[in-house]
Amino acid sequence: MTIQGRKEIEIAHREHRPVSLIYLDSKGTISQRVVQVTGVTEEGIQAYCYLRKKPRTFRADQILAASLQARKTITR
Repeated sequence: MTIQGRKEIEIAHREHRPVSLIYLDSKGTISQRVVQVTGVTEEGIQAYCYLRKKPRTFRADQILAASLQARKTITR
């Protein structure tokens, strides 16, 4: 994971914002995931994955890119 990617993930965790990940799985498949970060460690992140609809662990060395998602606005 890049330094910029780590910063994006830390902001997402602190501000309870979703983040989009480009992720390389253990089989070498690249996928894009939108997740809600629930924990950050040196080894990776714990997050709720909206694609799989369940909590997942993402290894830091397999996160290729991360970007914050826009906040949703509520209109009345």
